[in-house]
Amino acid sequence: RIYASSILPSDNDGLWQNIPAANKHIEAVCKALPNCTFLDLYSGMEVEGKLRPGDSLDGVHLTLLGYYHLWRLLAKHPL
Repeated sequence: RIYASSILPSDNDGLWQNIPAANKHIEAVCKALPNCTFLDLYSGMEVEGKLRPGDSLDGVHLTLLGYYHLWRLLAKHPL
């Protein structure tokens, strides 16, 4: 079994606008592969296209709270 996850949101001004399109490509590739499950983690971690406040100090790397939110999202997906 293959699990492919979306790219998480970012507050990086040069990056965050491209993430949704990249995630659509990842999802499409996953759908084309047998035994591939796409995990949409982006939708649960973003607010207006960026990481939720408190989930990151620098807009890229997760804080302890950010990892807590990430693991709660992962727990919803049966592996």
